[in-house]
Parts: sequence; C-alpha cells; structure tokens
Amino acid sequence: TSATVTVADIPSLPVLTSVNPSSVVAGTGALTLQVGGSGFAGTSVVQVNGVARPTTHVSATALTVAVSAEDVASVTSYTLTVQTPPVGGQGGGTSAAQTFGVVPSPPAPTLTSLSPTAVSQGATARTVTVTGTNFIGSTGAQVNGSARATGVQSATQLTVTLLASDVASGGTLSITVVTPAPGGGTSSGAPLTVVGPSLTLGATTVGQSGPVTVTFSNGPGGREWVGLFPAGTTGASGYVDWQWVNGSQTFTVGAASGTLTFPTSGGTVPVGQYVARWIQAGTSGVLATSATVTVADIPS
Repeated sequence: TSATVTVADIPSLPVLTSVNPSSVVAGTGALTLQVGGSGFAGTSVVQVNGVARPTTHVSATALTVAVSAEDVASVTSYTLTVQTPPVGGQGGGTSAAQTFGVVPSPPAPTLTSLSPTAVSQGATARTVTVTGTNFIGSTGAQVNGSARATGVQSATQLTVTLLASDVASGGTLSITVVTPAPGGGTSSGAPLTVVGPSLTLGATTVGQSGPVTVTFSNGPGGREWVGLFPAGTTGASGYVDWQWVNGSQTFTVGAASGTLTFPTSGGTVPVGQYVARWIQAGTSGVLATSATVTVADIPS
C-alpha cells in the first residue's frame, strides 16, 4: 500500500498593479482602498508598511482594504503590498509594492477671469472658460451657488457648462469656483452677463414716410418678426407695419441681429407715437420693446 498523496491548490505569487485612490488629502477620514492586480487568492491580505490589514477578496484581480481616519490624519506616505501565504511550503509570496500618499490640504481656489464675460439669452453655446489658480481634480464651478458640470484642464483653467435655465432670461449670473474640504474653499464670484434681446431706434422723430430704422440684437435667431405698434398698446396685435427679422414679409431664415427699416414697401405710417416690438412667431411672446418714436406730419 502506497503513502497518501495530497493534491493542493498551490497559490501563485500575487502581482499588485494599482491602488485607487493613489492619494488622498490629509484629514479626509476613513476610506476603502481598491487594490488591483492579478493572482489574488482568498487568503491574500494587503499589508500596509508590512503590517497585514483586514482585507476583502473581491476576485483574482481585486481586493479592498480599509484605511482608518488615523491613517490619513496627517501628511505621510505608505507602502502597500499583497501577501499570499504558501500552501505546504509552496507558492504564494509577497508582491512588489505600490505607494499610497496622504497629501497636504489644497488651498482655496481663486477666480481671476471669465471668457466670455457675456452670453446671449437663449444661447445654445453655453461653455464658459474660467481662469484662476489652485484648481485640482475635485474643483467645481457654481452658478449662483449651484454646481454645474465642470472640466478641469489645469491648475489655472477649467470650463463650466451652463444650463438652458441659466440663460433663459437676461440678467447677471455669479460664477464661483469651489474645492471641497478638507482644505479648499470657495473663490470670490465673477459676474457673467446674460444679454437679452434688444431693439434700438435710429431716430426719435420721423416723417410719415420714415425711415424708422430698428436695430435688433441678441435674439434667438429663429422665426421672429418685428412690428411697429401704437404706443400704449401691448402684446403682438394691433401693429401698423411688420416684417420678419430677415427684412422681408416672406420668411426665409432667421437672424439674431440686424437692422430693419419701416415703413415697408414704400408706404407711410399714420401720424402718432409708436414702439417696435420683437415677437416670437406662433406666440404672443414679446422678446423686446423699443423706445418711442414719433411719426409727425413734417412739411416738405
């Protein structure tokens, strides 16, 4: 009769390739590190500076290990390894090391400029570039105190994407930059102007044959028209003359800015006081109203 032969699952040498996160800010508090590599066994443990820590085996390529608040209370650096005990004196071993750092708290960010400093009401291109200092990966931009999607390009530049609601009406927005604690802080605010549609008259008094020139700017650039209305009226009805923003009574394509001339088609405008109104087609919505122009019976 032969002796008994034991067939064992001999563990391989673990390979440690990554620690996530690889660093944290001092004072962050307790956290769990994700340890990546290969050849991890159920008996594998993560060692911190050579001391085994309670480890969770996720798979042959992933482990987790808890780090206490005390571990990350001050600036330091740790060496992490993965150790798998041998079976019957065979296999296993200790991986090469990876470093986990506890870094100083970041300073508060500063904001020095915006580009552009103004956007049009209803704008579809709504990315603003923010320049400043002390930007890090966790730094984010805020609009009127509410977080917005942010892309950090460098320590001195990031981009913020405005929401449609941010540019729905004219006014001023406050842009700030925030780096979360520990450390960090909030920058001072910078104004971003949302410029609404406007109408400007070329003259305050004209004859019945005009010309009444109306310059429009910062519009949606869609299907809108401008009408000449008796002063004192409201809304989109009661005009004495009108034209699309393309300068015709036949619509082709919209425009966000331009100049229109009244009356159209060589006509005349009755004596009186008028305002120009910029109207969104299909609605009674008034985008902008001009100052008053007087149409007078001016002798030849």
